[in-house]
Amino acid sequence: MLKKILERTQQNLLNQQDLVPMNLLLEEIEKYEMVKSPPVPLLPQLLEKTKEKEAPAVIAEIKRASPSKGRLCVIDNPGDLAKTYQEAGAAAISVLTEPSYFEGAFQDFNEVKNTVSLPVLRKDFIISLYQLYQSKKMKADIILLIAAALTDEELKAFHQTAHQLHLQCLLEVHDREELERVKALDLIPEKDFIGINNRDLKTMQVDIQTTEKLSHHLPRNIHMISESGIRNNQDCLQVKSYGATGVLVGESLVTHRFPGDVLRTLRGEML
Repeated sequence: MLKKILERTQQNLLNQQDLVPMNLLLEEIEKYEMVKSPPVPLLPQLLEKTKEKEAPAVIAEIKRASPSKGRLCVIDNPGDLAKTYQEAGAAAISVLTEPSYFEGAFQDFNEVKNTVSLPVLRKDFIISLYQLYQSKKMKADIILLIAAALTDEELKAFHQTAHQLHLQCLLEVHDREELERVKALDLIPEKDFIGINNRDLKTMQVDIQTTEKLSHHLPRNIHMISESGIRNNQDCLQVKSYGATGVLVGESLVTHRFPGDVLRTLRGEML
């Protein structure tokens, strides 16, 4: 499935570059001095939200669909949903911008960014430096770098460029080998976060014990985010016991009629 998504991402990327070539993108960023603009920092939010409750902080996701389950929900106004998340105590908002398998859109990201004061993660399959500059123009605070989608050289180059653009990085891993590759980077505690995805990309099965298995091998000074399969407060407390400072939750929120209440339940406010 990952291979299919990356192939489609490459096709979509070529179309985007036809519309806005790299030289024009760079001119736009330079014109408004976007490189110098600091992001909304994630770490203070993670620490503050974790201290407020026993559960880890929640990065709440705007997500319409997934490759494994298809359409999950209809989201007519991503900004309103993001506002609901913020009011319910989210530490950050994650926005899917991948259109083919997740039904995401750049417009979704823009609406969310213009609505909330929280840090906003651009969640997509980044396979080109062009997408890093694109993310900066979009005023993303955090980008997702998936180790499984990148070579060692790409991972290093993208990570370095992200820092040059003052973008924070959520570095996603699925197994020990990918984790070791990420640990080889020049990680910065305030700017880099390791996301442990509990979903097996080959079988698409989810097991939050993946967080426990990999947690023993994480760098001590880099905060961990547990991703996928977090459905209730018990799951949150379980991954926190493994060392997770935060959890990234999408499906459990968007498939419920009252996502704000679900978020509060995850945080331990409504049990």
